[in-house]
Amino acid sequence: MSDINFLEEAPAAAAELTPAPKAKAKPAKAVALYRSTREEIAETLEDVESLLRAGESEYGTVNTLSRVYAGSTVGEAYGRMAERIAEGVSLTDAFNNEENVFPRVARDLLIAGVNQQILWRNLRRSAELIRNNSNLTAELRVKLGGPISLAILTVIIIVVSVNLAFSNPASLGPSAAVVATMMMNGTKVLGILAGIALVGGVAAMTWYNKTGKKNPRTRLKLDRLILSAPKRKRAKLRQLLSKVTIHDAAAKFCEVLASSLDASMDEPEALRTAARATGNEAIILHVDEHIQRIYDGVEDLAGVAASPYFPKILAHRLTLQPGALERITVLQELSVAYGKKAQNASTELANRLGRKVEDFSLFFGVATVFMLMTPMAISLQDMGSMTGHV
Repeated sequence: MSDINFLEEAPAAAAELTPAPKAKAKPAKAVALYRSTREEIAETLEDVESLLRAGESEYGTVNTLSRVYAGSTVGEAYGRMAERIAEGVSLTDAFNNEENVFPRVARDLLIAGVNQQILWRNLRRSAELIRNNSNLTAELRVKLGGPISLAILTVIIIVVSVNLAFSNPASLGPSAAVVATMMMNGTKVLGILAGIALVGGVAAMTWYNKTGKKNPRTRLKLDRLILSAPKRKRAKLRQLLSKVTIHDAAAKFCEVLASSLDASMDEPEALRTAARATGNEAIILHVDEHIQRIYDGVEDLAGVAASPYFPKILAHRLTLQPGALERITVLQELSVAYGKKAQNASTELANRLGRKVEDFSLFFGVATVFMLMTPMAISLQDMGSMTGHV
């Protein structure tokens, strides 16, 4: 009997000795980081240069910045860099691992810092490049937004005004009703076509931003198309767009090439860094092919500009320079000059398109008044005829 009681009570006793399982802790929610702007990233590079120059260690520098910029993407990047430096990784390698935060051109220049003095100088120069390397395409989109919005608004006003004015065409009389119905149908077709064009444009932009620009072949074809200026006189807008793209790319290319050569980077790597700074796949491919010809001994650095992707004068200016210092100086001067030309061409393109849209709006405005007045005039004429007949 006692044996039976022992077997029955043992599980209960074991249950008393076994601690109750702890409730699983809920995973902490990840803190949302705000995306650092290009200006903030540039400021942090200047901070790194200032702290290092003041005698702070590499680990102390990035660790301090990770606390100062906590809650941002660049602050998180500096936190990861501090962990890597504590493990023995160099500062430049730590920067190079943060490709999602720091632009490629900045990382390439920092890697070229072969000693402390050059590293300090390149940190400051990288900050300047990030600030100055504005995306002219984005600026151009802003400039063109007004004229395009005006064109869309013009079409909407035409369609709405005509359909509201003739919502009951039968009241205008038989002759006027036929004309009013025809005009209403015409404006509806115009509205449908404009809607299809708008939806198609939005769909194309969405596809490119999500899929197209991730495909190297698509980007290469589009970049080549934009860089190639048509020779037809009527294609003035395309020519201006090509001019904007070529001069903007040349400004970035010259600026980064000058900075890379000044940082004692070898010519092929300096060319590769400058090409990547343009963000243009056609130029990157052209420069890569040219670098191979340099390795083969059949080309030099100046020959890279002998291409329709660069302004014609660039190749001549690079060829005529007697030494490396003169070449760097000329590249810096050309960078400023091409930047101004790109801005001027961008303004001219926006103004020309704006004038075309204004002409478009004026034409359709006059056409709208005509469409509104014609049925009414016919209706008044019919009423006059009926009154005279009576």
